[in-house]
Formats: sequence, C-alpha cells, structure tokens
Amino acid sequence: MQGVVDRLPRPMRRWAVWLEDSPKRLGAVAEADRDRWGPWLAVFFGAGAASFFGLPVELPEWVGMACAAVFAAGAVWAWRRGMVIALLLIGLAVYAAGFAAVQVRTVAVAAPVLTRALGPVDIEGRVEAIEPHDGAWRITLADLVVERLTSETTPSRVRLRLHMPEPPAHGSRVRLRARLMPPPVPAAPGAYDFGRQAWYAGLGAVGFAVTQPEILDQPPNALNRLSAAVGEIRRFVAQRLSDGVGGRAGGVAAALVTGHRGGVPDDVMAAYRDSGLAHMLAISGLHMGLAAGLMFVTLRGLIALVPPLALRVNGKKVAAVGAIAGLAVYLMLSGANVPAQRAFIMTAVVLSAVLIDRSPMTFRVLATAAVVVLLWRPEAIVGASFQLSFAAVAALVAAYEVLAPRLTRWRTDGEGWLGPAWRGGAVYMFGILASTVVSTLATAPFTAAHFHVIPAFGPAANLAAMPVMALWVMPWLVVALVLMPFGLDGLAFAALRPGLEVIEEVARTVAGWPGAVQPVPPMPVAVLATAAVAGLWLCLWRQSWRFAALPVLAVALVVPWFLVRPDILVNETGRLMAVRSGAGLVLSPGRSNGFVRQVWQEMNGTGEGAWTNRGLKSGWPDVSMACDSRGCLYRAQDGRTVALITHEAAMAEDCRVADVAIILVPTSGWACRTPHKVTFWDLRDKGAHALTLLPDGGVRIDSVEAWRGRRSWSGARAWDDEDEP
Repeated sequence: MQGVVDRLPRPMRRWAVWLEDSPKRLGAVAEADRDRWGPWLAVFFGAGAASFFGLPVELPEWVGMACAAVFAAGAVWAWRRGMVIALLLIGLAVYAAGFAAVQVRTVAVAAPVLTRALGPVDIEGRVEAIEPHDGAWRITLADLVVERLTSETTPSRVRLRLHMPEPPAHGSRVRLRARLMPPPVPAAPGAYDFGRQAWYAGLGAVGFAVTQPEILDQPPNALNRLSAAVGEIRRFVAQRLSDGVGGRAGGVAAALVTGHRGGVPDDVMAAYRDSGLAHMLAISGLHMGLAAGLMFVTLRGLIALVPPLALRVNGKKVAAVGAIAGLAVYLMLSGANVPAQRAFIMTAVVLSAVLIDRSPMTFRVLATAAVVVLLWRPEAIVGASFQLSFAAVAALVAAYEVLAPRLTRWRTDGEGWLGPAWRGGAVYMFGILASTVVSTLATAPFTAAHFHVIPAFGPAANLAAMPVMALWVMPWLVVALVLMPFGLDGLAFAALRPGLEVIEEVARTVAGWPGAVQPVPPMPVAVLATAAVAGLWLCLWRQSWRFAALPVLAVALVVPWFLVRPDILVNETGRLMAVRSGAGLVLSPGRSNGFVRQVWQEMNGTGEGAWTNRGLKSGWPDVSMACDSRGCLYRAQDGRTVALITHEAAMAEDCRVADVAIILVPTSGWACRTPHKVTFWDLRDKGAHALTLLPDGGVRIDSVEAWRGRRSWSGARAWDDEDEP
C-alpha cells in the first residue's frame, strides 16, 4: 500500500495518507469515548421503538423478537472476530428489541374500538377516572355493558363528558344514557393522532352523557375500594387547595399537585402557554425533581440534627429512600398519568443512583431511566412529554459536565472582591439562566414539531418564574400536603397565593410582549428525527467530533421553512375547507368544526378573513375566488383553477374549466374529467385531504388514511349516522 501511495501525485498523496490512517484515528477517538457506548444503546432501543410507528402497515408480531435474536446471536459469534462488527450487531439487536417491545405492547393492549357513532344508548360501567374539564366532568368508565353492542365489540373503556354538580364516586358502578363516537381521527395529514393515544390507553370510544348517572353499587372488592379511595383523596386535595388558596391561584395550586387543570381559567392557561411556562402546569420531571430535592434535603437535614442517629445511619441514603416513598405518594395524588409515571421512574432511577454511590447527573443514569420508561410504555417515544423531558435533561447533563467543574472552582475560590457566599449566589443565578437557555434550545425542535409555535421569550419568563416556583411555591405545597390531614394547612395556603400570583403576573407580562409567540411551519417526522439524532450526537460524545452535528442540526431546523405547504384543506365531511393566501389559510365561514379549525390554524397559519357566498372578503388581494350557492372557483397564485363543488348541477360547468376539482356531493367521480380530483367518497373513506399545487404543474394529494397507514389504531371512522347521504 505504501508503494502505491508513493507513486501518487503530491497533492493526492496527502489525501491518500489521511484516508489510510482515518480508520485508526476514528477508532482512537471512539475508544476515548468508550464510556458513552452504553448510553447509545438506549438511543438504539428508542429508535427501534420509534420506527415501529413510521411503518405504513403492521408487521407480524414475531418479526421484532426474531430479528433481535438473530442479531444477538451474530454479535456473540462476531465478538472475537471483530469488535466493530460485533458492536454494530449489538446495536441492531437492541434496535430490534425496541421494535419488539412496541409490538408486544400493541398486542397486549388490543381491545375493541367503536367504528361508528352510536346512540344515545344505555351504558353501564365502573368509574375509573374523574377530572374536571371546561366546567364539566370528564369520566372514564371501564367494565362496560353497552346497549346494541356484543361483548366482543364492546370497548374496554370509554370517556364521557358529564354535566352535573358532583360526579359519581370513584369505583362506583353507574348506568346512564350517552352518545358514543370513535376516537377522533387526525384533523389533517400529519396532525396529532388521538386515535393512537387512545389505543394504548385502552380507550375505545368517547362521547357525552345525555342523562344523569344512576348509581348501581359501590366498589365491590378491595382493589376497587382502594382505587376509589385514592380517587376521592385526589378530589379532596384538589378541592381543598382550590378553596384554601382561592381565586385564580387556587386552580393552579390544584393543578400542580393533582394534575387537574380544569380549574385553571382559560386566560391563565393561555398566558402560561404563550410565555413558555406551560410546563409548570403539567406534572412532569420539573415537579418530581423539585419535590424529590425538597424531601431529600429536608430528610437529610433532620437526620443531621440528631448526632447519635447521624453517626449510625447513612443520612444520604435514608433521605433517598424517603424521597422515593414521598414521590410515590405524589404520583398517586397526581393521578399517575403517563407523563407523571415517566417522571417518577426517571427521578426514582436518579435517587437509586445515590443509593449505590453513583453520581445522578450522568448519561448512564439518564439512559437507564429512558430504557425503563420505554419498557413500561414504549409508545411514549412518539409523545411530546417524553421527547421534551429527555431532550432537556440530556442537554442539561451535557452542559453540567462542561460547566460544573469550572463553576465549582470559581465558587470555592475566595480571592477577589466576591467572597464565597456572594459567588455561591452568583453561581445559583447563573445556573438558573444557563439551565433555562439550554433546556429551551434543546426542546425547541420538539416544541415546534408538536405545537407549531415557539415562545420567543421563554428563557426570560423561566428566569423570572423558576426561582419563585423552586424556592417558594413547591416548598409551601409540600408543607400544605403534610399539614392537610391535621387541618393546619391555612398558613401554607396564605403563603402559596402570593407566590402563584407572582408567577401568573410574569406569565401575563411576558405573553403580552410583541412577538411573544412565533408560529413555525409543520416539521416532517424525518426532519425531527434528524434533529434529534444530531442533538444526541452533540450531547453524548465528548470528543471534538461531536461538533459535526451542529451544521446538520442547523439545516434540519431551517428545512421546514422551505418546504411546500398545502394550498387547500378539506375535512372529512367536506363541511370545512381552507385555501392558502399570502397571510395563511382562509377558512370557509361558520363556527362548526371548531377543533379542526384550531388545528389547521396552528399547523398552517390562518388569516383574519373568511370567504362568503359571493367570494372572499376584502383584504385578500393575492387570492381570487368567486362563489355562489353551488360552489366556488378558486384561482391560485400560479393561475391554476380549483373548483369546490357543493351541488351536482355545477359539476359539468366547473369541471370543464378547473384543473383540480373537490366534489362535495355524493356522486360518481367519473362525471368530472379533471386530471386531479377529490370526491365525496374519498373524503368519507380516507378522511381529511390536503392538496398541494406543485411548481412543476402537478398536484400532490395527501389523505389522513394514507398518512396513518393500515395500523391497529386506524380502523375507526368519525362519520355520524346523520352524515350519510
């Protein structure tokens, strides 16, 4: 090889030598980060779980486990023959194991899902969950008997909206009449898929009650009685906090402990959301971490105050055990929903690291927590809560590794005009600022992908609100819970209210700043996955090759602004449409389909106007549309014409002049000879459609069915009986 290199021209010789030595250099760099190989296995496991949801069809249940076994066997065979190949096979085996975990979970939770709207019908069921929601109650019923449904087609759970002063007790069996519907399908291709979440929650239908529930019996066995008791305790705590703290702050206090956000006024929710403080209202890693830290420090301090006890026990480990027990109580009070379970598992793993004398701020602890969560709930990998939490913590751990040694040396150095005490305070404030900035940047891609907005001033709001939450609100909440059984919680309530009012004022002030909420275009899954991998590459490695992720990350974040967005949206019933203008989407008139309207606005941006029977209102010079009682003709900016046909009599004329036709009447599509069309039956069978007029003259037609694929959770229809032609 050396002789070949020597015969090359001089400019090429250096490149050849560099290429010849690159495997050796690459191996040396990888060996220097050997302790990071383990956390990458958690990444492979999560990638395998995530890839399951990107498939258009279900694969046989044995595929994941079979591939994992084959790759594992290959890794054992290759271990002594080549470490690189063995490591690659180990990664593939873990990837396949993550895929298999989701397959097993998908089969384990399989239950009937309602396929059509039904009712009103008589329903009997046991109350499994209760939560306030928009001035009403939202209850989940299990162990169901539903009129007109056999036992084979009866869902395992339904969720109903119930209007009454006080809901039935947890665990009681009730009878009522209700209207049931399948879990809602996505409002547009690429929109949030509630049906997938409902599948893994065992939720086979949603609806609303039309009569008051009749109580049939109380919880019959010990397990149901325990569940009922927990539910009633949650209701008591939420009501006690809401009444004791009082005012708008009372609903926020109840949300921080029990997860019940129904008592939080809509304008307060909007202020928290637009200012970047919405994470404070969801039971998550923030609350679990603060609660655990408070309990850990308090217990350790109490042990240190008793010298004979401090000399005989390991105060740090006893405090860790006590904090885990306290977190279990907090988990129970919060309702133990999936985000709270994930936060509890992660925090418990961190505290367990203290028990075995390991540093909790390491990627190995984080990777262990991620794998535990994904083994328990592998579907969490595609949820906003999991992605936001672990992205923030991964970035914070990486930043901690870089900054902690430097800050510690500076804080303990007493020289100069700043003494140790002042330096400690400065380090604390810098830590809050750095943590806020790092976590905001780390979660920005996921916030944009899931919510289509970015709170521009989130770091400023968190910098102002987090010290109040960490040093005032959470400690007094813990005190209130401890004193509540004795009726001595009044002092804690009095202290809580001003702290919560300060945070609300911060949220309102920041949300009112110009440009506080920045809309962003939809981010394709492939782009989000690329950004996630680049972020992990930047955080997990320590060597300089980590910075190769920066340009990839920058490109991934910029790409959505250059993608072509839909020009026309039609919902599945054809009763709501939108066309694109320079300012966003112009929606068809009316107030129906409010949820779909909101989703479309968030995903694509919506202007202020709407069209009328005569055409568009003034103020839309870049859009041309003419309407009558039979439909509309929309002329796009590139000159092409789209016919929105609402009456059969208009088909012949409109189809003759249109390049694209959307036919909203139940008639044969053969009557319209346009090269591109969406018929009434397409909407009925395939759900909402998005049409994109491509620059090359073509038309891309996307449907919810094509985007979802043929999956376990995609068989339901949202059509109502009254929508039949």
